Amino acid sequence: MAKLNLNGVEFWSGSAAHDTVRQLAGLCEQVVHAPIPLSPDGDSFAMSCDPAKKRRGILAIQGSYKPDDDIVEIVILLVEGSAQARSGVSAVFQKLAALSDRVHCLEPEIDNDRVALRMLLSVKAAMLSLSRQETFIDELKKLDDLARLLQEEIPSDKTDQELEAAYRKVREVLEPVRPLAQAETDLEPAHVAWAREILDYLGGAAPVAIAAPSLAFADYAQALLARVTMETGGSLGRLAVPSISTQGLVELVRRAPGFVVVPVESISLGASRYELGNEVRALLATLVAGGRSPIFMGTYEELQGVFHGGQGAASDPLMPVVRHIPDVALPALAEAAVQVASRPHGGLPPARRKELTGWVLAALDGRGDSQQQRILPLVARKVAADYFAGHYPGPGATTGFADRAAALSETFAGLCVHPRAMRTAEVQTAWVRTLASPELLATFREHLLAQDRALEALSRRLAMEVLTRPLHQPLRYCAQGTPGTGKSESAQLLAQVLDVPFVVIDAASMSDAYTVTSQLLGSSRGIVNSYQPGRLEQVAKHHCGAVVEICDIDHAPPPVQSALAALCFQVLENGEAQSSAGGMFSCANIIFAFTMNLPGGMDEAVRRNGIGYNNAPTSRTVTRKIVNEIKGMLSGAFLSRIGTPILFEPLDGDALAAIMERAVAEAVRAAAEHLGRPVPAVVIGAGVGRAVLATLEASVIAFGARAILEHGRALAAEAVLRWKGEAVADRPVRVMARGTGELDILID
Repeated sequence: MAKLNLNGVEFWSGSAAHDTVRQLAGLCEQVVHAPIPLSPDGDSFAMSCDPAKKRRGILAIQGSYKPDDDIVEIVILLVEGSAQARSGVSAVFQKLAALSDRVHCLEPEIDNDRVALRMLLSVKAAMLSLSRQETFIDELKKLDDLARLLQEEIPSDKTDQELEAAYRKVREVLEPVRPLAQAETDLEPAHVAWAREILDYLGGAAPVAIAAPSLAFADYAQALLARVTMETGGSLGRLAVPSISTQGLVELVRRAPGFVVVPVESISLGASRYELGNEVRALLATLVAGGRSPIFMGTYEELQGVFHGGQGAASDPLMPVVRHIPDVALPALAEAAVQVASRPHGGLPPARRKELTGWVLAALDGRGDSQQQRILPLVARKVAADYFAGHYPGPGATTGFADRAAALSETFAGLCVHPRAMRTAEVQTAWVRTLASPELLATFREHLLAQDRALEALSRRLAMEVLTRPLHQPLRYCAQGTPGTGKSESAQLLAQVLDVPFVVIDAASMSDAYTVTSQLLGSSRGIVNSYQPGRLEQVAKHHCGAVVEICDIDHAPPPVQSALAALCFQVLENGEAQSSAGGMFSCANIIFAFTMNLPGGMDEAVRRNGIGYNNAPTSRTVTRKIVNEIKGMLSGAFLSRIGTPILFEPLDGDALAAIMERAVAEAVRAAAEHLGRPVPAVVIGAGVGRAVLATLEASVIAFGARAILEHGRALAAEAVLRWKGEAVADRPVRVMARGTGELDILID
């Protein structure tokens, strides 16, 4: 074989195929500037670049002779990297269009999320003339340019591979922090010095707490620390779980391949607030004793909430070391935010990162610093997601998204907006049927004596309430009068007619404002039975509704009056109340009956006759005086919610006598039945009521119907016990009065 030199390429002549292989290998060496050895049989050649040299351009060339087709196939590796990486297509298409039809793109090879792009160049197995050599070299140079372009468009992931390998064993709880990708010339020397200072403290096992004013600053600081740490051969990992116990944190710091960043809000502290300081000090001491401490990161308020030490605790500036992130220009923050946002998608090449950073900066332009920092991470994530999804919204659309994000103001920290709870349809229907019926007044008159005017007013008020009161508000009325005039009995009768529960809230029995809230709304947390709802909530949730009498508010202590008035003001106006646990409940299915009399003998005073003849006060005058007294005792606002009081007048002698006779008849019938001697009927003799009243002192009569009822039942019980006769079927017993006021029972 003879040694030849064609166009600067030396090779030994032999068979045509072998000569062509040697010639092509030499031509490839001219383009890649690297030796390309031949195989021993001379049928192929291969070259691959040393990864440590980080060559730009063609990465590998493999040529082989194909005797069946009498051609030499050359496979050229242009780029390899993450399968998730993306590239701009316009420049790539321009390069591809310049290639000849002898160049074909092979199907990308994907292995373990790694992709390799190769091109196939076919050359006839015959010695190349000078013109063909120039054409071949020009084709290789175009492929070399295409490789450079793709490599510039696809981010380098050599560092990512190393980090993933280092953190593979702890990947479920700790993720590696990618180093800041900014050029060395773009880094602020003061920032680098700050990061190195942090690493010095960590080298001394001192825990460091970094106060970050916003998430954007935190992302920048972590990426900067990761870069400076990597320069010294270390790495930085970030907690990847939402919470971690103190014991788990100590173990994680010990096992981590590098330094650990822990969001302070992720630390789960199991101690009570009184033991929080001791638990945190014990955690820091354990970390220092183990020779490795983490970086705690959060806002100053979040860090202070964990590391304040507690009341009376000693402060140590080394436990932890407190450091603030230095001021960072917005372009640097934006580029770091874009880098962080692109990591889940495989990262961005420098050119694309700069382009997307420009979009983000344009969207943030003209906004305040705090607003820029607040929405920066969100805008960066949106831009990165659009880019990797194949969308190119550009600066205009990005600015529109930033405008909408900045305008958001609603959070779940405020009140829940919901429609008001209304009175249930079943309750409203039943109440309208009963309260708007004329039969209600007849029922009242049948059971309550000598209060026709008050009962008429009460019937009208209830009809007005059920027909016109908004459905989210409870019904209400106020009954005022001297003791024993039928106020409470009318409320009980109302509940009986409606067939709903009747509940009495005695204001006079409450000692202070706390008793009001604990009884009606439930006790505060930690108190015995605090898990149980208050009486008002229990009543409000009854499915049929209820009648609630709030009595003797006039005799309650001033703090109780104020607390009840405030609570009733809210309930009557808004139709709902808030339990001690914080939940709201509707009171729309309640009828509130406020019964009261005036303290200090004022009931008698407002009704007292004036001087002279025919000077008895009119009903309107009495009502006006009572309204003024209630305003002074409670408030005008409270009175406006419960309405004008319905006056129950003091009972006269005839009314009291009739009440006495009715009480005696009912008591005789009940007592005889309980003794096993039931009577078919009870007839009250003429004048029994008057005769009994004549024997009572005026002080007893002054207590009204309630005292009369008690006295009548007592006389009836004594008469039944003295009665020795036996009841006769179909023959009623007659009750007669002695001159002493005692009663006797006779058989008619």
